[in-house]
Amino acid sequence: MGSCSRFPSWFFPVILFLLNEIHGCMSNWEHWWTYDGISGPLFWGVMNPQWSLCDRGRIQSPVDIDPDKLLYDPQLRSLHMDKNKINGLLQNTGQSLTLRPAKETKLHVNITGGPLSYKYQFHEMFIHYGMENAFGSEHRIQGKSYPAEIQLYFFNSDLYRNMSEARLKSQGIAALSIMVQKGPSSEEIRVITSNFTDVVYGGQSAKIRNLSLRNLLPDTDFYMTYEGSTTHPGCWETVTWIVFNKPVYMTRQENISVIEWPTGTAEKIRFTGLEITLAKYQNPKEADGITKLQYELDDTKIILHNTMEAVLQRGEKLDDLVAKSEGLSAQSKLFYKTARKANSCYSTERFEFDIALK
Repeated sequence: MGSCSRFPSWFFPVILFLLNEIHGCMSNWEHWWTYDGISGPLFWGVMNPQWSLCDRGRIQSPVDIDPDKLLYDPQLRSLHMDKNKINGLLQNTGQSLTLRPAKETKLHVNITGGPLSYKYQFHEMFIHYGMENAFGSEHRIQGKSYPAEIQLYFFNSDLYRNMSEARLKSQGIAALSIMVQKGPSSEEIRVITSNFTDVVYGGQSAKIRNLSLRNLLPDTDFYMTYEGSTTHPGCWETVTWIVFNKPVYMTRQENISVIEWPTGTAEKIRFTGLEITLAKYQNPKEADGITKLQYELDDTKIILHNTMEAVLQRGEKLDDLVAKSEGLSAQSKLFYKTARKANSCYSTERFEFDIALK
């Protein structure tokens, strides 16, 4: 007696086709994730084993920042960024707008100072925004989102060769977060926004020329910092975040809500409460007195790191390493003695975010 199937004849060919399509999509993870649906933030850690931190990480970003819970740190210094202008490619990836420097770039843009002990080289910019002039920022301030957020990612060029290596290692990444409000824009903002009509749809790109990242920044004297992760897969927890308390501005005509996002926007991302993260802020009036000493310590750290690598790789004698260690110990004692005189690690002065909603 013949047998019959409960499925129509077309069922299995269709299933095979769908499985093949899914495999093709998942083979390129960087393009498959979204901010919505079954490939959104809640599922990033499931989609790819290499992104497990998105689901299980302990210091995930973004966070909801409560100014009342920030600690004043007198050791934080002013942030410094190179003046070099860059050419780059602005691209609509379908998840956000990104900008990377041109491959032929010779004069890179670096940042030092602030909470950073090393030099970090600019790698990529992300522009996150909402669909209705709000809820675009990934970080929140006291539960409030803002129309957009510009994020600048840098990798530790003192210790690592590139971002791919740095994102997996300690102190590998530094990220600057800049909130965007509606208002008269700066010249550097217009260098970017003048190209928005060329990147309306996913996959479109536009060339950017003579962009000064330094002039793109708001007033950098006041900022808060915390240790977190990248806000995109694989959520690597090697990021020192620096969030400025001053915004930059973008006019309504320049607004990025004209751009279409088939993969959703960052307003759907989940937020971590700041209470589980040690966050600090700096007062520039107190920072200058110990900046010089901190730079000397930074140089010593780099020398020690390079010396230790040489010892481990070539089996050299430990004499140089011991000498450098003694020098670091002496400088460290002097540094903390100076820091205690400068101020306490706590302050009754409240850190104000000058980013009021409009």
